[in-house]
Amino acid sequence: MDKQEQLKQLINLKGPVVPSDVYSSLGLNMLITSAILSEMVSNKILKISSLKFGSSPLYYLPGQESKLEAFSKHLPGPEREACSFLKEKSILRESELKPVTRAALKQIKDFAVPLKVTHNSQSEIFWKWHLLSNEKASEAIKTFLGTDKPKKIEDPKEVDIMGKNPPEPIKEKPAQEKEQQLQTIPSSTINKKETKQQETSPSHSTKKTQESTQKPLIKKEETKPISEEKSTPFLDQIHTYFNQNKIIIHSKEINKRKTEGDLMITLPSAVGDLKYFCRIKNKKKINDADLASAYVQGQQSKLPTLFITTGQLTKKAKEMLNMQFSGMTVKEL
Repeated sequence: MDKQEQLKQLINLKGPVVPSDVYSSLGLNMLITSAILSEMVSNKILKISSLKFGSSPLYYLPGQESKLEAFSKHLPGPEREACSFLKEKSILRESELKPVTRAALKQIKDFAVPLKVTHNSQSEIFWKWHLLSNEKASEAIKTFLGTDKPKKIEDPKEVDIMGKNPPEPIKEKPAQEKEQQLQTIPSSTINKKETKQQETSPSHSTKKTQESTQKPLIKKEETKPISEEKSTPFLDQIHTYFNQNKIIIHSKEINKRKTEGDLMITLPSAVGDLKYFCRIKNKKKINDADLASAYVQGQQSKLPTLFITTGQLTKKAKEMLNMQFSGMTVKEL
């Protein structure tokens, strides 16, 4: 019996697993285990979770989606609460949710399925529990909208909540659009990308190679100022603030318009250096949804959140900051 078949039998009996479960049970090393798991995911024999158990995703067989729920207790606080709330209600209308809940639902892709529904020429988003059928989702959404209950759906692919087609899960954006989304990425990944770009330029490759042998890349990233991004007044402000407060950047992702970014930073304190997740945003008015998005990202990173903006908080955002976003600090430049 080959290793893939052994692995299938193991997951069939045990349910979702992390790589350490596999190599300890089958006597494989981590490198071989990771290669086999990746190949099986590529061949659609296995699925991989968005949820992380420790630092690793879960691998499971198609049809074992319900078993992922046992691992939902490992989600960060806001996401765990959103998951429980969605399971209880089955269907949630996004327009009626708190900003924290809306932001959290977008992070729990294993459990929350977004549905775009058009009614009276207007579109809005609903969230469906991942195990809820399209037929039951249609009935529940129709109740939300205050319309009559639909007739029995024989083929959910041909009948929607209004009697035509079912609400479809929102598709992932194309790769080029995803590049515009903000994601905090490890500094080592950034360095690899920068090194690859440098190698494509013959006139600089030798010089850059020599520099890389003198200093570790991670050291260079830790002291790399944000001003090395294409200069804008906003980034210059952030750079000045970081220099004045001796803040060090470990990793960063800035959007193409240079108006928003996610960073991992270290700042000095009386008790030593402290690591923070930092959201920077160039916007005149910061609302509760802006804070909620940053707060959830900080919770997911298991770090306190520093929100730096050139704008001012709305009245509702200030109330939410005091009441719900514990561990978040806002700095208005």
